[in-house]
Amino acid sequence: MNRIWAAIVIIVMLVGMCIFGTVMTDRMTTDISTSLLKISDAIREGDSQKAESLSKSANKDWQKYHKRMSMYIPHDRLEEISQTMAVLPTMIVCGSNEDAQAECARAQEQIRHVFDTELPTMDNIL
Repeated sequence: MNRIWAAIVIIVMLVGMCIFGTVMTDRMTTDISTSLLKISDAIREGDSQKAESLSKSANKDWQKYHKRMSMYIPHDRLEEISQTMAVLPTMIVCGSNEDAQAECARAQEQIRHVFDTELPTMDNIL
């Protein structure tokens, strides 16, 4: 009987951890995606100072999120996003707006992919 209760407790803990991880990943990816949209809008409007400060802020936020997500997401996917986020402020400062917008779009797609692969769907489980 004790084994059954232990198994139930373990299952409940695993499900709880999965739900917690999914909710946290959703919050973090939504936050970074929103920041990237603001950066893209600032670039489109020609406000490079605002875009630069937003990109530096988004990069700091991403570094915090990267540490948290690396506990349960493969590092190679997160490193790709880190590289993209690191290049973004430099591109804005150099004035290559088209490249900066492309990097914003690339980062958004990478973040969307990370979130999609963490969802507990049949495609991801099998």
